[in-house]
Amino acid sequence: MNALIKPISISADLNNKLLAYFKRNIHSTRILEKPSGTNFKLLELKPDTDSVVLKMLNAELPGYQLNVVRIHEFNQEQHAVEHVDNAFPGNDTIIIRMDCGESRLKINNREMSESPTLGYHLPEGTPHEITPGNSTRYSLVIWGNEKNQFKTEEA
Repeated sequence: MNALIKPISISADLNNKLLAYFKRNIHSTRILEKPSGTNFKLLELKPDTDSVVLKMLNAELPGYQLNVVRIHEFNQEQHAVEHVDNAFPGNDTIIIRMDCGESRLKINNREMSESPTLGYHLPEGTPHEITPGNSTRYSLVIWGNEKNQFKTEEA
């Protein structure tokens, strides 16, 4: 896919709050395992139980409609094989690194630079993967769209 991959970021304050929230709610996480070998821990943030953190996130990303929000944890050997997200059709993917550590994200088979609070907005259909690494990796993953991206001006 040749669509534009855009950088995106959140504040360090929100990043730290989300990471602490994940660790406090570790009992609510679930493991995602697929036959391909993809496996990791995730916490899905839902409006009925996680409204405070979702409100903060929406305030920092006002130009986006956030439809599904998760925090992912990959330990050293866990990974996600190259894939195209298809669980939420019609949505782009936003991946924001939450911790320090070596870069493990590949987009379109290209190793991407990663650091806390910074990430990428991937258009729907963009292949990406998380490789094994030397430390635990945390990321904020959002499926949604830029608001008004499909509006056209009327004559």
